[in-house]
Amino acid sequence: MGSAAHGRALRAAAAAIEPPPTMSVSGWADRYREVQVSPRPGRWDTAVVPFAREPMDALDSSDPCEEVVLAWASQIAKTEIGLNWLGKVIHLDPDACLMARPTDQDINDFTKDRLKPMFRSTPELAARVPETNRRDNENTLKAYRFPGGFLRIVSASSGPELRSTPARNLFLDEVDAFDSIPGEGHPVEIVRQRAAAFRGRRKVLYVSTPTIKGHSRIESLYAESDRRRYQVPCPHCGEYQVLDWHRVDWSSTGVPEDAVYVCAANGCVIVESDKHRMIPAGRWVAELPERSLRRRGYALSCLYCLGLGPTWAELAREFVDANAEADPIRRRERLQAFVNLKLGEPWEVRDGEDQASASDLMRRREAFWIGGEPAGDSPAEQGARLPVGCVLLTAGADVQGDRLEMQVDGWGAGLERWVLDHHVLYGQTDLLDSEVWQILDQRLLAAFPHVSGAELVIQAAGIDSRYNGHVVMPFCAARWDRRVWPVKGDGTGAEDRPIWPGKISRPKAKGGDSTGYVLGVHQAKSHVFARLRGIAAPGPGYSHFPHVFWSGSECDAAYFEQLTAETLRYRHNGRRHVAYYHCSHGRRNEALDLTVYAYAALLGYASARGLTVTAAIAEAQRRLDTARPADAPPPKPPPPARPAQSWLSGGRARGGRWIDG
Repeated sequence: MGSAAHGRALRAAAAAIEPPPTMSVSGWADRYREVQVSPRPGRWDTAVVPFAREPMDALDSSDPCEEVVLAWASQIAKTEIGLNWLGKVIHLDPDACLMARPTDQDINDFTKDRLKPMFRSTPELAARVPETNRRDNENTLKAYRFPGGFLRIVSASSGPELRSTPARNLFLDEVDAFDSIPGEGHPVEIVRQRAAAFRGRRKVLYVSTPTIKGHSRIESLYAESDRRRYQVPCPHCGEYQVLDWHRVDWSSTGVPEDAVYVCAANGCVIVESDKHRMIPAGRWVAELPERSLRRRGYALSCLYCLGLGPTWAELAREFVDANAEADPIRRRERLQAFVNLKLGEPWEVRDGEDQASASDLMRRREAFWIGGEPAGDSPAEQGARLPVGCVLLTAGADVQGDRLEMQVDGWGAGLERWVLDHHVLYGQTDLLDSEVWQILDQRLLAAFPHVSGAELVIQAAGIDSRYNGHVVMPFCAARWDRRVWPVKGDGTGAEDRPIWPGKISRPKAKGGDSTGYVLGVHQAKSHVFARLRGIAAPGPGYSHFPHVFWSGSECDAAYFEQLTAETLRYRHNGRRHVAYYHCSHGRRNEALDLTVYAYAALLGYASARGLTVTAAIAEAQRRLDTARPADAPPPKPPPPARPAQSWLSGGRARGGRWIDG
């Protein structure tokens, strides 16, 4: 061997036995990591996310901490911290690694979009985890081998995968999306056992955006940690503080785009550009430092983003727009997304939070019947008429052993609702030729005089088919052309089931079974309660109640007690925490069921006509416009926009300022 070749061989041998360079995870990322899928592609730079340095370095094998929890807002590099850690392990500290993600589809997407691009773009990783198209290649979407170790990615929904492989390094990403496995427990607890043999030198990283308070796994993991928060100095007075959404303020102009931050110590006004001095000078401070060796927890919001995330002005605009949603359900959904994804905090839901007060609703009763003379005890006998905004009628009926209960609702623009009539019809309900069914049929044919001069009739009705379905089905079949439909709740209370299911076949007139339109009752009740509780002024979504129903019975306290009989609660179904509506023992809820059936009938009416609900109501309005006599009052104007309410303090917005007290 020549001297030159001999020298190269010696250098190669020396390189092979040379110990890996000593550096932290953040140091490795700054030196080697190339990022492709990012708003800022290129070489990784921890200076862009200075708050990520400490949690990254806590994952290094040289740090005695065993577990790291990141309860962070969305899209602020929390998953990138885990990828940087895995990159350093593969390159310089090889060992067994296990990563858990919610589902197989999630694994496929993550591997193709995040993991493989990291391997390809970082030369030090590409050399150790080669990508090849050979069928016998050991590296697949779920398993990667490299000199000295391996990385296996498992689905949190598969017990066998979770139990299969012991590993010193565990990366559990999006843990709040993990569902418990029946008979086995929660995936977090199952996966943690994979590192039990490595106690004292194991590393476990938990990453997620929080979801529901009290049911969020990342929230509980953070609560059991040393609870670190990122404190930054005020650029004016130097006092360190945690950035808190309550102190974002745009009261001086009322324009969210003018948002500034108000110093908690001395009231200094901090502008967006000050963040470039504040954030790099920040420090993580532990609330319970005695827990730091076992588990370190880091909580962070988008208020700390530098350049790559939303500005304070953008956050303020998003918050204001969410509060401005007219639909209370949509408003709550947007606010929850804001709290979870932007503030990195769990959304607090209290049992019964959707509960509207029966006494408050009863105080809202009004004299909405138009005209009439005192010629009888009921609005019908007095010649009353429906108000101008009420343009389309639907009904719901509930079936009990000894009675039928029926409600008629009127609808207007924006799903404004008038509860027009309520009947309790006593009689034997298990026979189709019973008189009580004939009375119900007559009630469904009733005409209601409208202030326009027209008469409105019930356009669609939902009849409960859960009880005595053998009677309900032929009753509805004979009236199918009048859009009298059998309906029933889905029985599971599934949160994502649509309220109206779509088309079903016409039942047989004789001997039909007890099937009917299966309604998504959870969503329906959520819509009902959100509007009852969240809309307190006449206009879109508001519910009007009379002192006296059309047929003369009083709209009394018993009706409102039934309407508010159920409360929203949470329970664990063996896999995850789910919301459900609970009716206390002994309470009756017929009024709520009737409201749901009448609302479902409205959706069914629109669906049957191939229209949206908005279009169906607008069509009904046009029909009345052509029938209105010249001396009829014009339609009432839309109500003025109500000021947004502070979802945190419960008070009114003070010119855009959202600071408690």
